[in-house]
Amino acid sequence: MAMCGSTGERLLDGSSSAAAAGQRTDSECGRTRALAVPPPQPSQAEGSTWTLEHRPEAAGHARQIVHSTLEGWRVFGEEAQAVLLVVSELVANAIQHAHPPLTLHLYRERVGQRLWVGITDGGPASPAPRAFAGQDDEHGRGLHIIDALTTAHGTHPHGEGATHWARMPATSVPDGQAA
Repeated sequence: MAMCGSTGERLLDGSSSAAAAGQRTDSECGRTRALAVPPPQPSQAEGSTWTLEHRPEAAGHARQIVHSTLEGWRVFGEEAQAVLLVVSELVANAIQHAHPPLTLHLYRERVGQRLWVGITDGGPASPAPRAFAGQDDEHGRGLHIIDALTTAHGTHPHGEGATHWARMPATSVPDGQAA
């Protein structure tokens, strides 16, 4: 059984054409999945990047950075928790399956109320998803979790390694309203 999240992803330019953006439709989940999408352009998003140590503690450090940034952007509740979980999974995968260096990227897109999060590593980083994670297995669920919580995710390979990224909804709480 597939674990599927939201459907109907719209591209940065406002279109929904999968073919125009080099994307494919995931027939099992019925949604658009990008094959390789770099971070949003500065004119289309605000955000930053941070260098992380290639150590198990990096996931906790990344969560602290992202939590603080999301608070500043007034993204709270379940959406913030989902972003933090996806960040943890992306960092854990990079620690386990890739070489240093590690860089965390977090952007809030100006259109569409979405976040783009990425982890750049020194490669190689192409873990094969397990067909089945047993009830007692400690590993093997990360990509399924990411798939369930994001509208799109993928890998953008480049000369220095790869960036594993995810796009997620993130509705800001307007100023003056309780979170």
